[in-house]
Amino acid sequence: FSQVRRRIGPVLVRRTYQLGKAAMDRKDREEAVAQFETMLRVADDADVRTEAGIAELRELGAGFLELSRAMPAKNAPPTAAAPPAAAPSASPATPRLNPIVAPIVVQQRFPQWVPPDAVSRTRDFRGSVRVQISAEGKVTSAEIVKSVHPAYDQQLLRAARGWLYEPARKDGLPIPSEKTVEVAVGPSAKPGG
Repeated sequence: FSQVRRRIGPVLVRRTYQLGKAAMDRKDREEAVAQFETMLRVADDADVRTEAGIAELRELGAGFLELSRAMPAKNAPPTAAAPPAAAPSASPATPRLNPIVAPIVVQQRFPQWVPPDAVSRTRDFRGSVRVQISAEGKVTSAEIVKSVHPAYDQQLLRAARGWLYEPARKDGLPIPSEKTVEVAVGPSAKPGG
């Protein structure tokens, strides 16, 4: 069982992470919470937690679980109108979410586009790559979201793993994050995007 968990666990962690993020994008609180809770249970398994990239995903998942729990319920019944307050309170009744500051590019070099054939020389190609960024600002993993061109994708992944960022921040502290970078290559495309 241990070998099976080591093989399937990381796949399940990544999949439930993606499903949780998609649920957050849809503002589906219950689904997001359920997916991130499942992800964290699997990521905490002794056979899974030592696998490559799981610690970073676990940290991301924990942050997104916290944000998901703070989202309003999707089908919350409307509340009756409250009487006007006499004066604003010094401390609000509900805590404010501190925004997460997105990562900032320090170094993001794109590989040179060398068209493999005459037809490719005349066309523009677009795609995107998703990178996981550590709290130190280093890319810990990269995956093609939408293929730019089969001859370019692997070069792009290699380059992306060397990109550097000022890490995302929450409450002023660096945190792991995820970023999707749009890429365009071809005669009329600006380098890298």
